[in-house]
Amino acid sequence: MLKNLIAITIVMTTASVAMAQHAGYYPQTSRSTISDRQDVPVITAAAAGRRTLDEPVADQAQHQAANHHPHVGENYFGHNGCGHSCDSCYSCDTGCACRYARFFGGWNLADDMGATLGTAQLPGEVSFNEGWLLGTALGVQFGRNWRREIEFTYRHNSGDQTLFGGQAIGPVDGSIQAYSLMGNLVYEMNNLNLGALRPYVGGGIGIVFVNANLNTIMGPLAINDTTGGFQGFTGVERQISSNARAFAEYRYFLTSRISGTDDNYAAHGIIFGLHFSR
Repeated sequence: MLKNLIAITIVMTTASVAMAQHAGYYPQTSRSTISDRQDVPVITAAAAGRRTLDEPVADQAQHQAANHHPHVGENYFGHNGCGHSCDSCYSCDTGCACRYARFFGGWNLADDMGATLGTAQLPGEVSFNEGWLLGTALGVQFGRNWRREIEFTYRHNSGDQTLFGGQAIGPVDGSIQAYSLMGNLVYEMNNLNLGALRPYVGGGIGIVFVNANLNTIMGPLAINDTTGGFQGFTGVERQISSNARAFAEYRYFLTSRISGTDDNYAAHGIIFGLHFSR
């Protein structure tokens, strides 16, 4: 009786091992390595990118590398200079456009503005105190180095002095404001090694509305004009989290000739801001 039980147990165990080996869930007793096996079954799920217990271990590393989706900010200076892989892209080489928003503010230094002043229509100039600006931009990052954006900026300066013949002859009351809507194109210099900082340059064109009510010693100056605007800028940025950067920038802003004056509106900006990607 005992012999019969032992024989039945051996037969059942052998059959179970053979079935498991056939299904691919139990190692075969061959001395060949996994890489030498040519009969490893691969089911449809593996072809669809899902893991199976049958897939060779050597292929698992390749599968994981191919299906790794880097997030925004991961390996910031990697991917041959592309630091903003989108969630839906494997790398910026695919042309994927990562959306972003920028918020900034800073100093606005407006140049002197020439105008014909007073009832005598004498040529003079108005100078301005240091002012400020606030702005925001929405855009997309495309390729390794480029981004394009739409930007709105508000600039404000109070009047300082009335100038005649280059000499200050009296104070100016009032202020000047400029509202600009610009389309910008920016080039990021990813291959320039500055440690954690990355420089960029850009420029833009757009529409500007200029408004001013100034009282000078030579008479009032009122401006209410919409005209074209141009700007150029350069700056550096630094990654501060997986989807945020801080940046500092110098910007030169210039409009076409302003109606009611003999000059255009020109200003220099020193800007600090934050950039958020998604």
